[in-house]
Amino acid sequence: MSEIAGLDKHQPKAGNGLSLVDWLRAQLDEDERVAQEAGVSGPQGSDLFVIDDDHQHNTIAISAARVLRRVAAARRALDLHNRDHECSVYDDHGEVDNCAWVLKGDTCSTVRLMFDEYSGQPGYRPEWGTQ
Repeated sequence: MSEIAGLDKHQPKAGNGLSLVDWLRAQLDEDERVAQEAGVSGPQGSDLFVIDDDHQHNTIAISAARVLRRVAAARRALDLHNRDHECSVYDDHGEVDNCAWVLKGDTCSTVRLMFDEYSGQPGYRPEWGTQ
């Protein structure tokens, strides 16, 4: 097993003091809130959609139920990866290390890749991204 290259000993902190995992959980909470509001306000039995505007006027529509399923799955994935675990990670050369031991408090490549979709959100820090 190798040490994870390029990762701090602890999760990076946002300007507001949140770790990457805590910040991601806040993003998931917001996604869930919006999806639930869309589901509650629409007519029963209709196809409900969450409209997501990325503040650049690139609007998309996705099913509220799909958002809620994605949020639930993402929370479970965070639970699996927010503890000591063995995981494949990218090393300093961009190669895959299939047998790295990741300590609780470190953020593995899998979490960084799974949540790259939030990289445009306020509060996101570039060092949280994948290399």
